[in-house]
Amino acid sequence: MPLRYPQIRVILSSGGAGGKIRFVTKTFEGVVGGLGFNAEIEDRRQKVAFHTLRHTFASWLAIQVTPILTIKELMGHKSLAMTERYAHLIPHVKREAIGILERSFNGGNRQNINTTNLEEQGLNS
Repeated sequence: MPLRYPQIRVILSSGGAGGKIRFVTKTFEGVVGGLGFNAEIEDRRQKVAFHTLRHTFASWLAIQVTPILTIKELMGHKSLAMTERYAHLIPHVKREAIGILERSFNGGNRQNINTTNLEEQGLNS
């Protein structure tokens, strides 16, 4: 069954940066130019490029609280260090983890803490 948009097939089936990928990139650049996304932007780091889609994908995953290891796998990063650039988008996860721990110590989830062992060791006063 042929795909409606053959350029998508090229992206999915290409093993490297060949002429077809360049064609897709040029098509994307034409659309971005036609929409005026990069009009009057001098700094190339601020311009919308085909690679911007990749960063957007990873950022949206992070914002949706996707585990960092899952983002790493989906992005195809060889090391977690590459993926960690998106971790700043999910700082609330750390706060939530601390909140869960704090509530457990403050009686919110007392059943999860084995106080018997603490009392036996003389640590619970």
